[in-house]
Amino acid sequence: MYPVPDGDTGTNMLHTIRSAVVAARRADPRSADRAAAAAYGALMGARGNSGVILSQIFAGAKEAFAGRDDVGGPELANALAQGRDLAYQAVSTPVEGTILTAIHEMAKAANTGATEDAVAVLDRAMVAGRAAVARTPELLPVLKQAGVVDAGAQGLLYIVEGMADLVAGRVSVVERSADEEAAIVADADHALPASSGGTWGYDVQFLVPSPSRGVRELREEMLRFGLDDPGLSCVLVVGDDLLVKVHVHTREPHEILRIGLSAGRVRDVVVEDLDAMVAAQERATGVTVSATDVERRPLAVVSVVAAEGLADV
Repeated sequence: MYPVPDGDTGTNMLHTIRSAVVAARRADPRSADRAAAAAYGALMGARGNSGVILSQIFAGAKEAFAGRDDVGGPELANALAQGRDLAYQAVSTPVEGTILTAIHEMAKAANTGATEDAVAVLDRAMVAGRAAVARTPELLPVLKQAGVVDAGAQGLLYIVEGMADLVAGRVSVVERSADEEAAIVADADHALPASSGGTWGYDVQFLVPSPSRGVRELREEMLRFGLDDPGLSCVLVVGDDLLVKVHVHTREPHEILRIGLSAGRVRDVVVEDLDAMVAAQERATGVTVSATDVERRPLAVVSVVAAEGLADV
């Protein structure tokens, strides 16, 4: 449902984590090596808003596990905290009620209390994640209108639940249910107001191996061509000197590609018409969301400087 109700969050997250798993299995068994490989694989395979953010959570684990053969509770807690920080840094306009809220609450719980026991750390994160997912409709009105929880937050919860069950030796059975609380609501009584003419633009995604310019510089330049509504904007530029992943919602896809090409050769280019994707999802579910239905919230900038003259600047 957010930022675009195109119904592909689960698919994007699955593709991202599959890429991470494939890469990790090819790496040496050391925790540091596998975490680094998983982070690279997740970045390579990241799809969609949720997939790119998920790749940054994997990047947090890479940082936390660096140089270690094995990991325990403290490293897992640190991995969630590092992942949280990188996830928020990746988003130009962080919005609560999404996967960001889930990772924030999980990291907070994991780092509260004793961190020696890995099972306890993951269980605390799991419990906090469940509460965060349940609260997403209260934080994001478009979710409450549709009667759903945030799909990205729910997906992250499933991942952490799987980790917790694996470490604890618990058997986890995943059942599919059309009546599950987090399922998409197709009942006409829950349908949102008909579209009022807002447009979603295009979804542009690609990779830039060995970019000639840094992530921050590319992100700043691409921000000029993101959607002008902060509630709909998605400008994700993440990675490092070896590989940059770009995922931008824009009405000027050619400009995003131009900037990417100015930093090097681009690969795995995807340009999709978001209006067509949303229309297909609306036909499939009966739930209609307008690009203008997303609540606009005031944005403020606070400058902390050493002199009054700098404040004027």
